Amino acid sequence: MITESYYKYHILLFVSLLLFEGIVFYFGVNRPYWGDEAHFVETINQFGKDMNIYTIKHYNELSTPLPFFLYSLWGRIFNFDIQTLRIFSVLIAISTYLLFYKLIFSMFNNFKIAFLTTAFIVVNPYMVGLSIFIFTDMLAILFIIISCISIRKQNAIILSIALASGLLCRQYLIFFVLAVGLYYLGIYYKKRKQNTEHIIPMLLSCFVSLIPLTILGILWKGLSPDNDVKKIYLDEGYSFHFSYFTLYVCQLFIYLVPIILISWKTFYKNNKTIICSIIISSSYWLFPVRACKYEINANVNTVGFFHKLVKIVFGNQFIEDIVFYIAFLMGLPIIIFIAEDIYFKWQKETLDFSFLLDLSIIIFLVVMPFSYLCWEKYFLPLLPLVTMRILLAKYTD
Repeated sequence: MITESYYKYHILLFVSLLLFEGIVFYFGVNRPYWGDEAHFVETINQFGKDMNIYTIKHYNELSTPLPFFLYSLWGRIFNFDIQTLRIFSVLIAISTYLLFYKLIFSMFNNFKIAFLTTAFIVVNPYMVGLSIFIFTDMLAILFIIISCISIRKQNAIILSIALASGLLCRQYLIFFVLAVGLYYLGIYYKKRKQNTEHIIPMLLSCFVSLIPLTILGILWKGLSPDNDVKKIYLDEGYSFHFSYFTLYVCQLFIYLVPIILISWKTFYKNNKTIICSIIISSSYWLFPVRACKYEINANVNTVGFFHKLVKIVFGNQFIEDIVFYIAFLMGLPIIIFIAEDIYFKWQKETLDFSFLLDLSIIIFLVVMPFSYLCWEKYFLPLLPLVTMRILLAKYTD
């Protein structure tokens, strides 16, 4: 039943988003290129002028082409001025936030939780930048959220499109495709003696979603376009970087502190978990958080905003490591909780939505350290997933 409060909170969210994005737009629309924006805009213009197989095969980026294609369509309809392209970024951001609000509300049926959780995502420093500047990350997050909505609604067609689109924004979203595939494989295995007809289309959608990226892989003869950038950044191939793993465990705490504080008993009350975390945390000193060689070569000595803040405040490498060690130590109980939850849910055959989120978090931590770069921003696609998981731990588990 739709009540007056239903409309009140929805209107409040929409007006708040418009006001927030209006402020961001006012201060950001005429700024010079921000970071990677410069070469992203150059690629968008390339797609706008000459969209053909050669362009798709050789465009000078390492990420997949869907964002550049969509921005180039926007540019063709209107123009390729930086201000006009940034308007498209604002629209993508608003769509992402509204759909995230819808997803959270569908999970908890609570306006306050949905509103505050959406606000938490919106005010993240990186999300503020993605709300106006021209990057590929917000589209990737949008397709993850659409995927989650389609999973909850059991819509295989939309799921397939959303997963494929996510991969066509960022290759490393394979972590989520793998998590969804394992999730439905697990359900099929556990319930194979029952009617699994509704599971098969969802499982097939995961395989279908891989087709576009597979075609591009054949065209590129690899996982990224054939260009000079690839020769520079992928000169050592793919290997697991333990220090990258350290960074992303740290971020589970650093960028989720407000959500963790309201659920702290879930993660930090068990003495065995705390002892295990203290023991494992010693590995930080073997694989500390550091900028990788490509960042150092570009005169960048941090891995993101938080690292930069710590360096400015303390200006001492040992104290920086103490800060990140504490974050690593505080992030480990979350990982242990998630690993235990996967085990117990598998044993009890309760493979619910939180089980999918568990898988997503663990697989992210396995996949991302294979990247050629470590950067705090790469954590963003996981941010809404971890946020949902922590809230489910507090309110439903």
